[in-house]
Amino acid sequence: MRVTTAGRSVIEETVPTKVGALSTRLAFRHRLWIGLPRAPTLTSIVAAVKDEVAGQADRGFLWTPVAFGSGAAIYFSLKTEPDWIWAYAPALLILLCALALARWTVNRGVRVGAVLLVMAAMGFADAKLVTQWAAAPLAPANLGVVRVEGWVVDVASPS
Repeated sequence: MRVTTAGRSVIEETVPTKVGALSTRLAFRHRLWIGLPRAPTLTSIVAAVKDEVAGQADRGFLWTPVAFGSGAAIYFSLKTEPDWIWAYAPALLILLCALALARWTVNRGVRVGAVLLVMAAMGFADAKLVTQWAAAPLAPANLGVVRVEGWVVDVASPS
Protein backbone atom coordinates (compact mmCIF):
# COMPACT_ATOMS: atom_id res chain seq x y z
CA MET A 1 0.00 0.00 0.00
CA ARG A 2 1.34 3.42 -0.94
CA VAL A 3 0.27 6.55 0.92
CA THR A 4 0.45 9.72 -1.12
CA THR A 5 0.03 13.40 -0.38
CA ALA A 6 -0.47 15.92 -3.17
CA GLY A 7 0.53 13.37 -5.79
CA ARG A 8 3.95 12.60 -4.30
CA SER A 9 4.95 9.64 -2.20
CA VAL A 10 5.67 10.24 1.49
CA ILE A 11 8.77 8.08 1.18
CA GLU A 12 10.20 10.34 -1.52
CA GLU A 13 9.34 13.57 0.29
CA THR A 14 12.21 15.83 1.40
CA VAL A 15 11.72 17.59 4.70
CA PRO A 16 13.65 20.84 5.33
CA THR A 17 14.79 21.30 8.90
CA LYS A 18 16.58 24.15 10.58
CA VAL A 19 18.97 23.67 13.47
CA GLY A 20 20.10 27.07 14.71
CA ALA A 21 21.27 28.87 11.61
CA LEU A 22 22.35 25.73 9.75
CA SER A 23 19.76 24.66 7.23
CA THR A 24 19.96 21.06 6.12
CA ARG A 25 17.74 18.84 4.09
CA LEU A 26 16.94 15.37 5.27
CA ALA A 27 15.93 13.02 2.51
CA PHE A 28 13.77 9.95 2.99
CA ARG A 29 15.07 7.66 0.29
CA HIS A 30 14.98 3.97 -0.42
CA ARG A 31 13.52 2.13 2.55
CA LEU A 32 13.29 5.24 4.75
CA TRP A 33 17.08 5.78 4.99
CA ILE A 34 17.77 9.17 6.52
CA GLY A 35 21.05 10.85 5.72
CA LEU A 36 22.65 14.22 5.28
CA PRO A 37 23.68 15.07 1.73
CA ARG A 38 27.20 16.00 2.89
CA ALA A 39 29.08 17.04 5.99
CA PRO A 40 29.08 20.75 6.83
CA THR A 41 32.20 22.66 5.88
CA LEU A 42 34.16 24.92 8.19
CA THR A 43 32.95 28.02 6.34
CA SER A 44 29.32 26.96 6.74
CA ILE A 45 29.87 26.37 10.46
CA VAL A 46 31.50 29.79 10.87
CA ALA A 47 28.65 31.40 8.92
CA ALA A 48 26.12 29.59 11.11
CA VAL A 49 27.84 30.79 14.30
CA LYS A 50 27.92 34.36 12.96
CA ASP A 51 24.22 34.18 12.13
CA GLU A 52 23.43 32.80 15.57
CA VAL A 53 25.47 35.51 17.31
CA ALA A 54 23.77 38.19 15.19
CA GLY A 55 20.38 36.73 16.11
CA GLN A 56 21.25 36.79 19.82
CA ALA A 57 22.82 40.29 19.80
CA ASP A 58 19.77 41.94 21.33
CA ARG A 59 19.65 39.29 24.04
CA GLY A 60 23.21 39.73 25.31
CA PHE A 61 22.02 40.81 28.75
CA LEU A 62 20.03 37.59 29.10
CA TRP A 63 23.19 35.54 28.49
CA THR A 64 25.09 37.08 31.43
CA PRO A 65 23.77 34.60 34.05
CA VAL A 66 24.67 31.76 31.70
CA ALA A 67 28.22 33.09 31.37
CA PHE A 68 28.48 33.63 35.15
CA GLY A 69 27.26 30.09 35.82
CA SER A 70 29.64 28.71 33.20
CA GLY A 71 32.58 30.32 34.99
CA ALA A 72 31.47 28.79 38.29
CA ALA A 73 30.98 25.42 36.58
CA ILE A 74 34.52 25.58 35.22
CA TYR A 75 35.80 26.22 38.75
CA PHE A 76 33.88 23.27 40.18
CA SER A 77 35.03 20.98 37.37
CA LEU A 78 38.71 21.43 38.28
CA LYS A 79 40.46 18.40 39.77
CA THR A 80 42.45 20.43 42.32
CA GLU A 81 41.79 23.63 44.24
CA PRO A 82 43.48 26.57 42.49
CA ASP A 83 45.46 29.18 44.41
CA TRP A 84 43.74 32.51 44.90
CA ILE A 85 46.11 34.19 42.44
CA TRP A 86 44.96 31.83 39.65
CA ALA A 87 41.33 32.64 40.41
CA TYR A 88 41.47 36.43 40.75
CA ALA A 89 44.34 37.54 38.49
CA PRO A 90 42.76 36.24 35.25
CA ALA A 91 39.42 37.80 36.25
CA LEU A 92 41.12 41.15 36.77
CA LEU A 93 43.09 40.86 33.52
CA ILE A 94 39.97 39.95 31.53
CA LEU A 95 38.08 42.83 33.16
CA LEU A 96 40.78 45.32 32.15
CA CYS A 97 40.88 44.00 28.57
CA ALA A 98 37.08 44.17 28.34
CA LEU A 99 37.09 47.76 29.58
CA ALA A 100 39.67 48.64 26.91
CA LEU A 101 37.57 46.90 24.24
CA ALA A 102 34.43 48.70 25.39
CA ARG A 103 36.26 52.02 25.24
CA TRP A 104 37.91 51.69 21.84
CA THR A 105 35.69 49.42 19.76
CA VAL A 106 32.46 50.28 18.01
CA ASN A 107 31.44 46.70 17.20
CA ARG A 108 28.55 45.74 19.45
CA GLY A 109 29.23 42.02 19.09
CA VAL A 110 32.75 42.47 20.43
CA ARG A 111 31.40 44.44 23.39
CA VAL A 112 28.79 41.80 24.21
CA GLY A 113 31.40 39.05 23.91
CA ALA A 114 33.75 40.95 26.21
CA VAL A 115 31.02 41.40 28.81
CA LEU A 116 30.15 37.70 28.66
CA LEU A 117 33.81 36.78 29.07
CA VAL A 118 34.06 39.09 32.08
CA MET A 119 30.96 37.48 33.57
CA ALA A 120 32.48 34.01 33.12
CA ALA A 121 35.69 35.16 34.84
CA MET A 122 33.66 36.73 37.65
CA GLY A 123 31.71 33.48 38.08
CA PHE A 124 35.00 31.60 38.41
CA ALA A 125 36.32 34.12 40.95
CA ASP A 126 33.04 34.14 42.87
CA ALA A 127 33.06 30.36 43.17
CA LYS A 128 36.58 30.55 44.61
CA LEU A 129 35.53 33.31 47.04
CA VAL A 130 32.46 31.43 48.26
CA THR A 131 34.53 28.28 48.68
CA GLN A 132 37.02 30.20 50.83
CA TRP A 133 34.26 31.76 52.93
CA ALA A 134 32.59 28.42 53.55
CA ALA A 135 35.83 26.71 54.58
CA ALA A 136 35.46 25.25 58.05
CA PRO A 137 38.26 24.10 60.32
CA LEU A 138 39.11 20.47 59.75
CA ALA A 139 39.63 17.96 62.54
CA PRO A 140 43.09 16.39 62.63
CA ALA A 141 43.39 13.00 60.95
CA ASN A 142 44.56 11.03 64.01
CA LEU A 143 42.25 12.64 66.55
CA GLY A 144 40.56 9.47 67.82
CA VAL A 145 37.63 9.52 70.25
CA VAL A 146 37.13 12.88 71.98
CA ARG A 147 34.47 14.56 74.10
CA VAL A 148 32.80 17.63 72.60
CA GLU A 149 30.85 20.17 74.65
CA GLY A 150 28.83 23.11 73.37
CA TRP A 151 25.73 25.28 73.66
CA VAL A 152 22.79 25.65 71.32
CA VAL A 153 22.64 29.34 70.43
CA ASP A 154 19.63 29.41 68.10
CA VAL A 155 17.17 27.00 66.54
CA ALA A 156 15.69 27.92 63.17
CA SER A 157 12.26 26.39 62.73
CA PRO A 158 11.40 25.35 59.16
CA SER A 159 7.83 26.57 59.70
